[in-house]
Formats: sequence, structure tokens, C-alpha cells
Amino acid sequence: MKVHEAFERYFHILRASGRFQPQKLYDALEPAFLENGFRERSEGRDNILIIRLDVLGDMILTSGLFREVRRNYPGAHITAVVGPAILPFLKTCPHCDEAFGFERRGFENNPGRYLEQMEIFCEENLRSRHYDLCILPQWGDDKRTTEMLAYMSGARERVGYSDASAVACCKAMGASGNALKVGTRYENAFLSRAIISPAEVVHEAARNFYLLEAMGISVKDDSTELWVEEKAADTAAQILLRELPEQCIPVVLGIGAGGDGRKYPAEQYLEAIKLIVGRFDADIRFILLGGKTEEADGTYLTEHLPEGVVLNLVGRTTIPESLAVVSLSSLYLGNDSGLMHAAAAAQVPVIALYREAIDKEGVLPGILSEYTRFSPWKTRSVSLRPKHALGECANKMLVYGGCDEPFPHCITQITPAEIAAAFEEIAGGAV
Repeated sequence: MKVHEAFERYFHILRASGRFQPQKLYDALEPAFLENGFRERSEGRDNILIIRLDVLGDMILTSGLFREVRRNYPGAHITAVVGPAILPFLKTCPHCDEAFGFERRGFENNPGRYLEQMEIFCEENLRSRHYDLCILPQWGDDKRTTEMLAYMSGARERVGYSDASAVACCKAMGASGNALKVGTRYENAFLSRAIISPAEVVHEAARNFYLLEAMGISVKDDSTELWVEEKAADTAAQILLRELPEQCIPVVLGIGAGGDGRKYPAEQYLEAIKLIVGRFDADIRFILLGGKTEEADGTYLTEHLPEGVVLNLVGRTTIPESLAVVSLSSLYLGNDSGLMHAAAAAQVPVIALYREAIDKEGVLPGILSEYTRFSPWKTRSVSLRPKHALGECANKMLVYGGCDEPFPHCITQITPAEIAAAFEEIAGGAV
């Protein structure tokens, strides 16, 4: 029986019962995978699948993993499956042969519909490769759909991180960890090997490299990379040449982030820029980058600063063009975001602002600490954080990122004067 036929039989049962169970899917498809040779090693060229369905910053922190896999398997055919929004970034990756986009959201709302879409995607794009190995670098968050996709791809070996260590940590802190236990049922059904990261490996980039080492894949270089497509680089260069003076110092101001609680207020950025411009004689130009949700803040800064101080590109550039602008800048100042990790990967000095207070950092740092897990990697940087959590954030023990308010809250305690001092420290004699 073909795998697709086995899925159709299973899908009729799923629709009748209305309840998805990972082990039932495995039991339905595994005989078909065995019958059609998916559990046998492919002859000749290795086929490797790497799945990473989350956001831009996570993908940039995984860029070095792609390089090290290619170095260990120079003749392999390497496929990447990533979130649709960051597919343009992967299209320029020199270490993989092809890339596809697949949406990780939607399973909770309609499991049957989502699973049907996943089956079509795997049948049309992945199974013909008969992958020898599937690598799943994601450590945190909900990995269920990623693990399901790895299994349905037909990959013979499927290796990723286990939720078991996070369950143990939650139990130690008095939390139930029930949601993570659900995750372990998925990994038990869909992974051929689940790896537990040691407690001392906490940065997400380091976890990516540790996963390879635990698999027996050597790591010689633990840096990350920024891949910029040629067309985007040309567009970015033309914008900067047209809009900025030739001798100015371009500084990216990243005002966007993955949530409003991680955004520093525009009013305080305004005061910080005024201090910086007033303190230095050099012609510093701030390039505003962000998405559609930051357009109001971009307009506010443009209207309240002297003409020429800022170049407002908020909402005007694609992701590849924004990455190209970052790569051409002299410094990144801004929120903890994908653009911050892009700057670090391009070896651009970074001043990063975090919502997480210093007095919250020690609570399960390998799980809850944004700063510990996502600080600028392998570049010259200054990270600014509030000293103490505010209000209810100070009273809550288990809070990811130290602050769970849906608006700028704890992060507002970082002062414009601190930002100006960090600018002076990191710019040194260059300004």
C-alpha cells in the first residue's frame, strides 16, 4: 500500500472519531513506510532534511547549523522546510539545495484540516527524496507540528530535542508541566531519537551546535551567518546611496519586536537619539526599520527629530532588503528581534534592549530567560536591561522573558541616558 493510501484510510478514521492521537498516526503509516522502502538507507547520495518553522531570529541562529551539516556532508542533497515568511532568507542559503515554506500554525484550530494539508505537502514535495536524516533544531516552544512533519516526510532518522528536560525543570519549580508532557507523547511517536540538552548549554545558537555534536556531526565553526540575496543587496545599497550623505555613519534603529512588551517606547528612543546626536560631532544617521505595526512609531520619530537625522524605512522594505540594510550599517541599536540577530551574524556591533530585569535572570535561565537564550551571538555588543521587574512581574516566578505585559512595561526603565552611554562605549573612536 502506498503511503498516501494509508493516510487516506487513517484520515477517514480520524474524521469519524474527531480525536487526534500521535501514536495512532504512527501505527497507520509505519507499515506503508516500511513496505515502500522509507526505512532503508538511500543508495549513493545522502538526502538530508532540516525543519525549522519558527521566526527570523531563530532561523538566523540556526544558520551555522546549515553550514556545519554541509561541511560534514559535502555531497548530500540538503532540503530546508521553514516558515513561509522567512522562505526568502533560506532561498539564498549557500548550504542547502532547495527550500520550501510550511505554516506551523493552524493545528490546534482544525487538526484534521491541518493534517490533510501536511499530507499533501509531504506527498508533493518531500517523500520522493527518501530522506536518510531529518534534523529538527528547535529546542523550545511547541514542537508538535514540526515533529509530525518530520515523520510524515518519510525520513528514516528523525532527530530533535526532547521536552523531557523542560518537564523536569517545571516539576522542580512546582509547576505541573502538563503541556510539555503532551509534547513528549509526540516526540515518542514521531522521533527516532530525542536528545536532551545539558543544563549548561543555554544559548539557542549553542543548542543548535550541541544537537549536531550529540548526533556525531562535528562542529568546527560556531559562528552564525547572514545570507543576503543579490537583488535585495542592490536595492538596499541604492536606497542608502540616494537617501544618505556619503560620509555619514549609518545606524540601524530596530523599533520592531515579536511582541509589544519587548518594544522600547518611541518617546524614549526619541530622547536617546537627541542625546546621541548632541554628544557626537560626527554625522550620525538613524535608519528606522520595522514592520507595518511600527509605522506609527516611525512617523512619530521622523516628525519629532530634525530633518535628516532619521531615514524612515519602516514598512517600506521586504525582509531580505531589511537584512541587507542591516549588513551595510555601522551599528545596530534596538529591541531584541530578528534584525538584532541579523546584525550579530553580519558582525555589526549591537546595542540590544531587553524587557527582562536583571533580578529575574536567575529563574530557570535556560528556559525562561530571553537574555540568556537570545543575547547577541559572537559580536561586539552591549545589552541593556532594567535592574528590577515592575509590579506584578516582580511577584510572578515563572514568567518567560521576565515580563508578560502586552505593552511596554519593565523595558521602560532603561533610560535614554543609558542608551547614549552604551552608544559611546560601543562606538569608541569610530564616531
